[in-house]
Amino acid sequence: MDWYKAAQVTVDNGSKIVRVVSGELVAAINAHDGLLIGSFTGRDILNTYTEDVTNDQIIELVLPWDEVTQTLQPARVQPSPVNFNAGATALTNAVTKVFAQLASFDKFATQASGTVTFTPFSDLDPNIVIKSLGQYQTELDALTIQAQGSVDAVDAIEEQVNGVGGLVEVVAGIDTTLQGYVSSASDDATKAQEYAVNAYGVVITGTTDYSSLHYATDSNNAKVIAVQAKDDIATLKSDVTTLKDDTNTLYLATIESTALAQTASTEAQDAAASVTATLYFVGGWDASGNTAPPVPTGSGNPFYKITVAGTFAGNAYDINDNTIWDAINTTWIKIDNTENVVSVNGKQGVVVIAIADIAGLQASLDALQTNINTKAPLDSPTFTGTVNGIDKAMVGLPEADNTSDLDKAISNAVQAALDEIEIFAFAGMVM
Repeated sequence: MDWYKAAQVTVDNGSKIVRVVSGELVAAINAHDGLLIGSFTGRDILNTYTEDVTNDQIIELVLPWDEVTQTLQPARVQPSPVNFNAGATALTNAVTKVFAQLASFDKFATQASGTVTFTPFSDLDPNIVIKSLGQYQTELDALTIQAQGSVDAVDAIEEQVNGVGGLVEVVAGIDTTLQGYVSSASDDATKAQEYAVNAYGVVITGTTDYSSLHYATDSNNAKVIAVQAKDDIATLKSDVTTLKDDTNTLYLATIESTALAQTASTEAQDAAASVTATLYFVGGWDASGNTAPPVPTGSGNPFYKITVAGTFAGNAYDINDNTIWDAINTTWIKIDNTENVVSVNGKQGVVVIAIADIAGLQASLDALQTNINTKAPLDSPTFTGTVNGIDKAMVGLPEADNTSDLDKAISNAVQAALDEIEIFAFAGMVM
């Protein structure tokens, strides 16, 4: 059983370096796996890597090649016992998880009341507890009886059916949950099949394990079980759809509209899709060749950071933009994350703006200077002509007036002195 095959490899006598000329990726090969070139016996592998300069796929041997130089010869890799046993364990776990869900699916469809617990496929996720179909039918019957009682009861039923956390929303959640379980069961069946028949060296989806033809029979049995489980889920989903249709009929009878239920179902499915999507960074991408990154084969949504500008998938990319894989529409979409200013006033690089670079700025500055030159300076201004707008308070003489000397009044003291002179004159006295 081989884990990896290469159409053409080359190795020189006395060298540890085996170059994969045909370009098959070597990332899936593990240390101490066995490399068989042409008809020669297996050689112990030390390491694998991608050569920096040539980007060639390299297999490094523990010991130098002691046979004649081999050029463009076929090669294959056989797994070590440790990796072989890991694949077998992963297969067994996948089959066990598929069987674990069948009982819960049966209870959900047949249990008259109460809730049903679904165990997650991942040990890190919590259990999911939902009401059985019988419980939902009982609640729906009760709501129908209330609707027949009075208009107020119909309004209450409408709120329970269509309000937040109501039956329509719950059924939509069940539909989304069941779709998730269908997808998970299908994924496990695919993994079980991959362990048996996948191409050599391909990583099993959602794991770090590799394919193993030795367990083809067990994986095929697991696939049959998973397919049957998927059919049962489809039947169960049909029953849920019927229940949803009955609910919609009640809704139409009360407010003649199903728009809110449809919107809630769509938003729930979109929210579930966005929550379960996995975004991970792959690395930089040189877009100068105007070619998109390779289409991912695993789960999740990889994204690259553009290192060299270019155009692909109908979008022009600049350096530092991001491109993200849209798994729903199977295309690359652009996230504009350009971190540099493209240009300033038509200039690029280290930009220094001069007055001449701004249209009309010099003319405006010249006109402003001409206007300033017509104004008097603040310090020691010189005035000509008639100056208006200045009063005595501005020059520090608030008590001054424009009375002539002849019309100015005298002080009390002066007036008293003059009075004394008049008295003396009247008395014939000389001072």
